[in-house]
Amino acid sequence: MIRLKMMMGIARAESRLTRRLVRYWVFMLLASIIGLAGYSYYSALHYHFSSLSGTIGSISPRYLVGAIGFYYLFIFLVGLLFLGMDVRGRDIRERMVEVLDALPCSNLELVLGKYLGVLIPSWIPLAVVGLLVFGAGFIWGEAVQPQSLIYFVFFMAIPAFTFIIGMVYLITLLVRHRGLAAVLLLIIMAGIYFANFRSPIWLAPATDMIGGFLSSFPSDMIPEVVNGEGLAHRIAIMLLGLGFLWLAAGFHPRKDDGSFARYIGVGLLMVAVGLTTLGGIVYLRKASLNLTADWKAAHEARTNDPIPDVTAISGVVIVEPGDSVALDISVAIRARSDQSLDNALFSLNPGIVVSTATDEAGRELTYTQENGILDFNLNETLVPGAGTTISLKAEGVPAEFYGYLDGAKDPMTLTNLDGQLFLLGFVPIIFDDDHVSLLPGCRWLPKSGVDMNQGAIERSPTDFFTIDLTVAVPDGWIAALPGKRQDASSDWAGMTAYRFSPGAPVDQVALIADEYVSRSTEVNGIHVEILLHPTHVTNLEVFSDSISEMEEWMAEKLDDAAAMGLPYPYDAITAVEIPTILRGYGGGWRLGTTLAPSATILMKESGFPTSRFDVKYQDPSDFEDYEGGMPAAKVERLERFFDNDFNGGNPFAAVARNFFTGLTAGEGAEGLPLDFVFEELSSRLVVGKHSYFSAYLFTPDMQDVIGQTIGSYFQTGG
Repeated sequence: MIRLKMMMGIARAESRLTRRLVRYWVFMLLASIIGLAGYSYYSALHYHFSSLSGTIGSISPRYLVGAIGFYYLFIFLVGLLFLGMDVRGRDIRERMVEVLDALPCSNLELVLGKYLGVLIPSWIPLAVVGLLVFGAGFIWGEAVQPQSLIYFVFFMAIPAFTFIIGMVYLITLLVRHRGLAAVLLLIIMAGIYFANFRSPIWLAPATDMIGGFLSSFPSDMIPEVVNGEGLAHRIAIMLLGLGFLWLAAGFHPRKDDGSFARYIGVGLLMVAVGLTTLGGIVYLRKASLNLTADWKAAHEARTNDPIPDVTAISGVVIVEPGDSVALDISVAIRARSDQSLDNALFSLNPGIVVSTATDEAGRELTYTQENGILDFNLNETLVPGAGTTISLKAEGVPAEFYGYLDGAKDPMTLTNLDGQLFLLGFVPIIFDDDHVSLLPGCRWLPKSGVDMNQGAIERSPTDFFTIDLTVAVPDGWIAALPGKRQDASSDWAGMTAYRFSPGAPVDQVALIADEYVSRSTEVNGIHVEILLHPTHVTNLEVFSDSISEMEEWMAEKLDDAAAMGLPYPYDAITAVEIPTILRGYGGGWRLGTTLAPSATILMKESGFPTSRFDVKYQDPSDFEDYEGGMPAAKVERLERFFDNDFNGGNPFAAVARNFFTGLTAGEGAEGLPLDFVFEELSSRLVVGKHSYFSAYLFTPDMQDVIGQTIGSYFQTGG
């Protein structure tokens, strides 16, 4: 039985002794200074330079508490090695050991009391630093995302402190030589950090003691303190630390009335549960990798099968966020000119399960659906050029990590040394109660053929098809697909329906939905709309006086493109905000951007929506001599901002592809280089910009690219 009063009395005494140690203040001040300096550094960069580049905007301190806090915890955890080593040694040095051994307390009360006496004075400065950072955010005008701060202060720090203190107490009591114990602890600590950075992401739960790589990426669009996996991990680390403390009580040389076997048994049980939990998390991650490998193998086995040419998709999509996606659609197909079809082969997200399928005569179709492959047995053979329509109903929760099976890089197999790549996001799909992002790569709509060889045109030709889709989302939500959003009648209680029929073929369909704020205008008869999260509308106000200049700029580009025989083919251009965690690069060998689906521009929330354009334009008098005044200066700044976006979110490239490469593609072995040439030419002709993007650009030296962008700002005088 643990007596709380006795334990807290020991904790108060230990806390006073800890605060009197010089090394406590050295490590506490060093960690605080580095933590605050890191936050101030990123805040200053973002405050002054985020309006220069979408890539610089991605380092917003609002979303970097975990990354900055890592350095604080790293330093203080090293300090805890030296604070915790006095669990017995100080009592012996001060010749108090006989008095303490005579106290009427158990070894467990003594060890837990000393643990709290070190934990509390270590945690309180961290909480104070967290509050200072949160308060400083209001000075900078961009407060830290509160959920991420809560995770850092409680879920990252307390389990990590407990683990280290417990480990130090146990090893110090087992290895009586102080110097040897210190060396051993430093080796273990270094080994943990080395393994954390060198091991693949799927193995991170076994090595990430701090929990920085298990946390949800901070987001205002999908706010979350901790997800299920992260919570289980932090509980496991806490159990390991407590288990070490129970073992330390058992091995403590002080004699008490407690049972050695009970101390050791309870300690080993907690350690076993903690290790089992970590092993379970790793097992589930490895199982997810194995499932992806199974999907990939199944698709690779059918890469040479004949595939249909999709010409049209129409019907109804019902989106219940976090619950299900229901499809009631018709897919028009035809046999390609060089082959007949007995089967219609598609890839479809394995979480969306087909329930019924019929042909255009209303006859039932038999089919198989497995590993993301949907294969219909046609009732009649389609000769080359002949067509038919397949109507299907399907429903389910999309599999979160399905997609990009042929990608040259799998984020889960990378290490933390490749952290720059994670700035591009790593989740192929978001289907949350607060937000829905269904990108084309997750195959939420049937896609002809298997999900392989997407970069090999000679083996997987691109489909161009028309769409006429009615999408139902919860009341208050806005959906974005290719084309102008039109109100449609809703037969579903509590849901609003929209119709999308862009008027020209598309090759990719993204479905994005959230409680957005909408701003729109008409330019040359084209509906231009931007959808932002309600907490990210500041920049709409900043650019409100530049709307006419933007419309004039867009109209000029559209007119010039039309004069060259490249008229914009759709009835709308929609720019829509998405969470940063959403994967911004696709599959194949190129790893090109996923942020430019047909007629849609996807913007990460850490880019334009949260960049600090307001800082540059606080004083109108600074632009009195500028041709066109402040409104023209804002448009020029915005153009430079997007032009310097290396994250794949350059809207100029996104829009330009719709004029040509979004409508047609090369075929055969020569198709791929032709597509590259035409993509570059159309981008330069329409918007006068370079369009190339690949995830290979995001290497560990990406910080140098950001530094060069800032440096060029000063070299050119802004």
